Amino acid sequence: MEQIQALSKPYSEALFDLAKKHNLLHQLEEELQAFFTLLQQQESIRIFFEAPHIPASEKIQVIQRTFQKTQASSLFLNFLKVLAQNRRFSLFPSILQQYKALLDKEEGRLHVKAITARKTEEDVIQKITQTVQQKTGKTVILDHKVQPDILGGMILQIEDTQINGSVRQRLDTWKKILMEKRYEI
Repeated sequence: MEQIQALSKPYSEALFDLAKKHNLLHQLEEELQAFFTLLQQQESIRIFFEAPHIPASEKIQVIQRTFQKTQASSLFLNFLKVLAQNRRFSLFPSILQQYKALLDKEEGRLHVKAITARKTEEDVIQKITQTVQQKTGKTVILDHKVQPDILGGMILQIEDTQINGSVRQRLDTWKKILMEKRYEI
């Protein structure tokens, strides 16, 4: 996974920089997302573009014919051609994910995951969102997940930081402390 992200990074960064330069950030995101959806829905298309035995020239012809009468940006089309030429279509999902992350960063958005043992009231979710927004100064997009095995409390994941206030975590900590004390006697 790390290798795929490392290979995707130059593509996503270059694509983002060009889209920003040409004021196409959102249009390109929509085009990339639409193409990604197509690849997910039509496995034969994904297989065609990822197939190593199909020449890049044939893939480029398909791209040109397919998008000939559409409103697709030249940046998007050229990007697909570069992926075909470099045989990197398998990186497309990772490139899209990284492009979206760059766009979120550019626009001051922060994705936060809140995990609770049961469904949480909407006013509590709003309060969490507001608190994180105040602390970070960014627009928070909160994803709430229910995970009964944490028993109670909440786990917040903000970028690379995890704040674990779950009952399961506290019980595990107490268990560890008690087990250590038992062996010291």
